[in-house]
Amino acid sequence: KHLNNKSDSISSNNESLTSSCPSTPTHSTTWLESPLIDLRIMNNEHRNKVFELVTEIFFRDEPLNKCLTFNLPYEPIEFIEYVITIALEDQCSFVAIDIQTQNIIGVIINIIKHRSIITTINNNQNNFNINNFQSEKLRFILNIL
Repeated sequence: KHLNNKSDSISSNNESLTSSCPSTPTHSTTWLESPLIDLRIMNNEHRNKVFELVTEIFFRDEPLNKCLTFNLPYEPIEFIEYVITIALEDQCSFVAIDIQTQNIIGVIINIIKHRSIITTINNNQNNFNINNFQSEKLRFILNIL
């Protein structure tokens, strides 16, 4: 009942509503329409663009990477190439493609953590050893995870 009484006091005119949060856009804000996307299984044809997205966006913006000031694009190259190779082998990663422009606008990288050696094509995943990566900063992050 108390909630009903309070809601009656709210103006029904949306134009007069304001937010105490400064980042809340006004009602007159024009939003761009979201792109229509197509999710596809990542394949080798996507490798270069996925590498570019991970290097130029993820490693640039991820808080730990920013804090440790990775030397981009060089420092994480070895790790990114390795992860993309495993992800392509496992065939459970996806790219988001803008239908209108046909550009890759996102990536979901997954790897299969536990599986039998028989199903591993190149046996790359079983060679994963944090100490094999040259970047001390990368080894630090991987040890935290």
